Amino acid sequence: MTTLTNKMGKLADKYHTDIAGIAVAHSCSKGMLPIVGATKPEHIEKLVKSIQIELSTEEILLLEELADKTEISIKASWEK
Repeated sequence: MTTLTNKMGKLADKYHTDIAGIAVAHSCSKGMLPIVGATKPEHIEKLVKSIQIELSTEEILLLEELADKTEISIKASWEK
């Protein structure tokens, strides 16, 4: 897990965001729209910025490879 979060941190620095922003960008790159909460205008601004990040194919594949190594399943019971 540390390797994954370290890589996400490096990408966050590259794209001038934080790890949560990289997670949102990754979700959007996969055609998903994450459900997020926002209680302040700056949360919305950060979300809009995150949605606009375009991760490269290599970055997406690396994040997925590192996530797979954590052996944490994020799929719901009805997904295959």
